[in-house]
Amino acid sequence: MSNKRRIKVPTPTPQQVAADRFKRLMAFDRAYFERHKDTEVFQRPYVPGETWSVPMPAGTTVIVRSLGPGRRVREFGDGWSVIDIDPGAEGSAAA
Repeated sequence: MSNKRRIKVPTPTPQQVAADRFKRLMAFDRAYFERHKDTEVFQRPYVPGETWSVPMPAGTTVIVRSLGPGRRVREFGDGWSVIDIDPGAEGSAAA
């Protein structure tokens, strides 16, 4: 008889995958502004799934604006925007 145990690895839900992707994007945006202290806005390509409940077309450009430590707004090509409060940012109200 074998003493091997089977370990069941849970499959992440689409919401969990989106949340993980979102955390990485927040860290990327935060790091950009930390490296470019005199910059208040930058553009980057849309990452599929970053707005998991509202898909954006391929080729969408995201404009990221700093609103102060730990606060950013992401603006999408269709005029839709999201305000982010980053709990990992130094100086943010959530940190």
